[in-house]
Amino acid sequence: MTEVLDELRRLREAGELGVLVVVVEALGSTPAKAGARMIVRPDGSTVGTVGGGALEHHAIALAPEVLAGGSARLVPLHLARDLGMSCGGRTTLFFEPLGADSRLFLFGAGHISMQLCDMAGRCGFSVVVCDDRDELRTPARFPRATQLFASARASSLDALGIREHLDHAYVVVVTHSHELDFALVRELAPMGPVYLGMIGSRRKRKKLDSFLDEAGIDAEARDRIRCPAGLDLGGSTPAEIALSITAELVSVRAGRAAALGSSE
Repeated sequence: MTEVLDELRRLREAGELGVLVVVVEALGSTPAKAGARMIVRPDGSTVGTVGGGALEHHAIALAPEVLAGGSARLVPLHLARDLGMSCGGRTTLFFEPLGADSRLFLFGAGHISMQLCDMAGRCGFSVVVCDDRDELRTPARFPRATQLFASARASSLDALGIREHLDHAYVVVVTHSHELDFALVRELAPMGPVYLGMIGSRRKRKKLDSFLDEAGIDAEARDRIRCPAGLDLGGSTPAEIALSITAELVSVRAGRAAALGSSE
């Protein structure tokens, strides 16, 4: 138990990723009692144990999927039926992803952003809402936001600390101004966050590509931008657009998204 706690402390201090696996229920004959725990690192190495054998092998195999999904998970198992173990008891494992969270930087505080903040927050994203307008950037409008930042200007990006969170930074640009949208994307594209999306039509995408080309942004960086942002679900209301973007964010986080490009 001590070694698991020590490793938890080390992961948090180092900002490294991992998955905590805990036996929360053990009925009948099982390889470990409730309370047994193990940490699975991204490379598959472990600290602690949940009983060894097929159960532990199953937990290690499932850990990368939990880490990619970014959400905790309860997994009930019948040891004989599900894993072919002769002990035949039942157990439930709790999986908790550890380390850097999926951080969504949302530029703009309009109707789409309100819906997107709520939906993405429910899906485990830590949402930072950025907007200059005090009357829109409020806790009442964004109750799920973890931070409300009083600027959506490109000059404020360093203050937001996006560069320090690139490995788990997701960015959606949906401000009230095309000029501001383009300026933000110009600065963000070369940084290479996990996800960079901008609201807009295919016509706006063509204008963006021309603008970025003139600004000297290379084709590789331009191709990483998702515009129009979101999966093509056919909706047009703020809630439907937010749903399509949230679906794409979850897909990217889980490693199941289609190849990056201009969505054409």
